Amino acid sequence: MEAAGRKTALSGGELLAAISTGIVGNLREHYGRGPMKAKTYAIDDIVVVVMRGSGFTPLGSVSTSTAPAGSPGQQGNASDTG
Repeated sequence: MEAAGRKTALSGGELLAAISTGIVGNLREHYGRGPMKAKTYAIDDIVVVVMRGSGFTPLGSVSTSTAPAGSPGQQGNASDTG
């Protein structure tokens, strides 16, 4: 953050909120949509951002019939001929 020409360091809840806002903004900028809720947790040297309500299709529900041959989503083994 910038105040009167000087940058001030964020800490505590302000820092966690800034991380959440930055991640959500990045997703919206690059994918055209982002999560409805985001919360950031910091535990020791680990930072976790939990996002909910993204509107993205979960990977498990994507139809395998549209997967290219030989891709991980394709059923069976690519070497199977018959």
